[in-house]
Amino acid sequence: MLAVVYAFEIFRSYLILNKSIVYTDHFALKYLFSKKDSKARLLRCVLLLQEFAFKVVDTKGAENLAADHLSRLENPQQNVLDPKEINESFPLETLNLVSSRGSQSTPWFADFANYHACNFIVKGMTSQQKNKFFKDVKHYFWDDPYLFKICANQIIRRCVAGKEAIDILKACHSGPTGGYHGPNYTARKVMQKYGVTHRLSTPYHPQTSGQVKVSNRGLKRILERAVGENRASWSDKLDDAFWAFRTAYKTPIGCTPYKLVYEKACHLPVELEHKATRPLNMLTLI
Repeated sequence: MLAVVYAFEIFRSYLILNKSIVYTDHFALKYLFSKKDSKARLLRCVLLLQEFAFKVVDTKGAENLAADHLSRLENPQQNVLDPKEINESFPLETLNLVSSRGSQSTPWFADFANYHACNFIVKGMTSQQKNKFFKDVKHYFWDDPYLFKICANQIIRRCVAGKEAIDILKACHSGPTGGYHGPNYTARKVMQKYGVTHRLSTPYHPQTSGQVKVSNRGLKRILERAVGENRASWSDKLDDAFWAFRTAYKTPIGCTPYKLVYEKACHLPVELEHKATRPLNMLTLI
């Protein structure tokens, strides 16, 4: 059945408006078109063949030698390549070439720097290499003694290579102030020094962020009382709310958040205005 569908698809332009005869040794094929409870795959084949006018004639394989012979031809696409033994010995010249290129100290942007600084172009490049070179070199400019690249959004970056590039990557990814895991390393050392247990908060375990929710609820209460009915001005009162929260006594820590950070009590504005009896040291005023 699949062979018949394939043949009609190949010769569709010749058979679409002409009557044709299908000679096959598959005797049951002529009855498949009248079968109603066929499977989905067979129904798709029948629908594809309904636009053609043809009849099926049962022919034994011995009487149809040409088609029988063609169906038994070997696939010309198989065994195209002769089997060869794998040569495990490589020319030393190739290995030396690869190792020498890998150990060169010349930076990757040397050709761009030579072009902008000295108007020098490497000889021996093909036309494709030249087109790519001039397409890329326009994104660079020379500012003695460094080469810079104009990246996306007009961001300018200095070209680096070798050990300097590795040092920059280490500082950005693994340094104490770097991104990714850098802050985690620094925070972990600080928490280990002061004996702090760090627990991550998750949506399915909100108990770990209970103190944060308490603090947020306190700030929200302060903002509601400070803003009043005009809730659109809450951002203007945010600094005052933070100041009130940080100078208020907290039972869990036994002091104010300000004193916890600066190890001294905060001088309130009323104390500075009326010169309270508490001695004020100019060095402690923040």
